[in-house]
Amino acid sequence: MDAVRIAVVETDAQSGLLHYAVPLADGLAGRGHEIDVLAPRGNELRRHAGAAAMRAVLASNRCSIEPRSRPTYLARPAVIAWRLGCACCSRRGADATVRGNFYRATS
Repeated sequence: MDAVRIAVVETDAQSGLLHYAVPLADGLAGRGHEIDVLAPRGNELRRHAGAAAMRAVLASNRCSIEPRSRPTYLARPAVIAWRLGCACCSRRGADATVRGNFYRATS
């Protein structure tokens, strides 16, 4: 099988999912794939030195506290989409995603 370039995107700087996504990316990189982990600036694993390349290019989430009211809970996906959009439109984010030719999984 040919090597594939894959981007693993984690939007939260401090979460268990980040600690799951990075070893997963390292495992895929160990199998010969080219893996970039796109994570928020200042994330817990910013000094990661594994096989996958850590790219801290996403907008930092200043508050990772769960929403307290229903309106803020419903607005949370829109805020996450906005943060991802800002990251992709930034110079570093655009460089990582547009020129990266990442594999796009389809469902």
